[in-house]
Amino acid sequence: MPAKMILHDTGKKDKEEPPNLNNIRGYWQKIVGVSKPFNSTDRDLVAWKQSLTLQPEEDDLKKRLSRELWDAVVRKAKPWKAHGPDGLQGFWWKAFKSACGVLYQLARYHLTTGKPLPIGWLTDGRIVLIYKAGSTNDPANYRPIACLNTCYKMLTGFITAYLNIYVKERHVLPEEQIALRFPTIDGGSLYKYLGMEQAIGIGESEAWKRVEERCCKTARQIWNSDLTFRQKVNAYNTTLIPALTYVVGNIIKGKGTYASVLKRGNKFDIKVRKILVELKSRYKAGCVERLYLSTELGGCGLKSVKDSIMEATIYSWAYLCTKSELRNSLGLFADMYIRKKRSVISDAEKVMVKHGIVATLEPTLSIVNINGVRHSDGRTLARYVVESIRAGNNISRRGSWGAKVLAWRVLHEAKIDGSTSFTWLKDGKLSSIAVRNVSAAQEGCLITRTHPSCKSQGNLRCRACGNPRETIEHVTTSCSKWLPTLYIDRHDSVGRSLHYRICEKYDLAPPHYSQRVESVMENESIKLYWDQPVQTKKLIKHNKPDIVLFDKSGKTVTILEVAVSWFTGIGKQIEIKTNRYCVNGNWEDKLNPPYPPGDNLQRELEIAGWRVTFLPVVIGACGEVVPGLRDQLSQVLGIDNKKAEDCIERMQRSACLGTSRIIKNHLAKTA
Repeated sequence: MPAKMILHDTGKKDKEEPPNLNNIRGYWQKIVGVSKPFNSTDRDLVAWKQSLTLQPEEDDLKKRLSRELWDAVVRKAKPWKAHGPDGLQGFWWKAFKSACGVLYQLARYHLTTGKPLPIGWLTDGRIVLIYKAGSTNDPANYRPIACLNTCYKMLTGFITAYLNIYVKERHVLPEEQIALRFPTIDGGSLYKYLGMEQAIGIGESEAWKRVEERCCKTARQIWNSDLTFRQKVNAYNTTLIPALTYVVGNIIKGKGTYASVLKRGNKFDIKVRKILVELKSRYKAGCVERLYLSTELGGCGLKSVKDSIMEATIYSWAYLCTKSELRNSLGLFADMYIRKKRSVISDAEKVMVKHGIVATLEPTLSIVNINGVRHSDGRTLARYVVESIRAGNNISRRGSWGAKVLAWRVLHEAKIDGSTSFTWLKDGKLSSIAVRNVSAAQEGCLITRTHPSCKSQGNLRCRACGNPRETIEHVTTSCSKWLPTLYIDRHDSVGRSLHYRICEKYDLAPPHYSQRVESVMENESIKLYWDQPVQTKKLIKHNKPDIVLFDKSGKTVTILEVAVSWFTGIGKQIEIKTNRYCVNGNWEDKLNPPYPPGDNLQRELEIAGWRVTFLPVVIGACGEVVPGLRDQLSQVLGIDNKKAEDCIERMQRSACLGTSRIIKNHLAKTA
């Protein structure tokens, strides 16, 4: 199910009849149905018309209305936006390029010849009433949406694209008209939609309260859904954050202090974290900084409302400072700044000072200088500042996360790939409960009997197997209670990801995840063993690797041995596996490498005429991997880097799901 479907209001409306069609038309007639005559003698309009008499006319309209310009308009069309009466969405115009080309020729012909368009079907639309709240028979409680034919919207977009080029080249748009593009909303105004709430004055605080209440409800819907963890994070970031920052981003001379605005954002962040705890998406003692840390650094990637408010402020400030047509407005806010009145300039300065950014404005040129780089484009400037802010926040949050004892060990373990180890979290194809459990294991938040907050009255023994100390490491990788059951299931689930890639490469039908893997699979070119003993002349105790691939034509054997370990034991597991199959397959003291030389599976296969490659694949219980694993898989299995990365993510996901299952079963025991 798409994430946006979760946000659809599935609750039942009031048990009332919908409004009568005549009542609907009568209500909206007062707002949009009254025609207003066009005043062609308007003084400003006449003056503008006279200023255009010296402008050269278009010399080659056919050349200007090119196919490249049309294709650019088509590319921008949203594929699945609501269609008009013709039932055709943007996707179909993009898919059927010949039909799109005919539409282009039709539009170009009528625009260059001046002949009227077939208005009858082109401009038809359908009106859809979207129910909002309250009584269902009141027309005021519906929001009308006009759905026009996509072909009409592409035509008008084509005209608009041409006019934009024409206007910019000739500088024919009056400065006062350009200035109207900037939304100057103060704390006592509110955007009004087609007359709704037209008699209500609402302040900044009240506007925030309205949006906050709705966003809290939406946050619960998202985090209580069956979406994967990453889908929930993306839905939150793309739905709630824009709604909350819109209120702040359009208020450029609000009332009160900017600190109070940030405080509101921080309070909302706290509310959301409480919702996550309530809905079992994080532990209360979980690292807050990791929640908002970038996914590239091992964080969850959730956007902070407080941070987003500051970023929205920077975008408004950058737009104001770099638009030459807004110099008069800039002067007004600069004067407010001098008089120590709050404005977008003072708000942006507070944000930049907090993050150590020094900006110098050249008002006569509409240029901002930061670190010797002069910015004249608002978007480029805003992105530069925001990226600097995000980088600083990531460094600070990574440091705070690393200050935790167990987290510090994971982040600074030399044998762990600090980037690839968190691919599973970046992709987030797990439930939020599984992510919560695995993240808590990494951060030391699980309430085992050795945890400082556990009220076990001095009893530190494992509740399942009686081991003297019930640590997180013991629970996830060393408890004898789960060794023959849950540990085996997790191990096999990790190994199946490798088995699947091999089957895919050599045209073998991979088994469904619900089916048992066949011990031997074979075709004309290869033979594939799964947990199957390899016959040798000499007696070898350890002769049953997890996966063995025999390439008949190349006379090569690839041995893959899988293990799931606590991150501090990954290196030792690799050493044990290597010694077991490449040094001495009969050594009894198996947990203390290095082994003395002896008979082993690799040597026996080489004596039989095979070229042998051995690769131990050890995944951490919380998804950790060693550096270079992707390149090793690519080389040994003969797959590209993308497939190798996907294989690693699948193995990590399997390990994390297994670990989460072990944690739930273990902590549920009371003995």
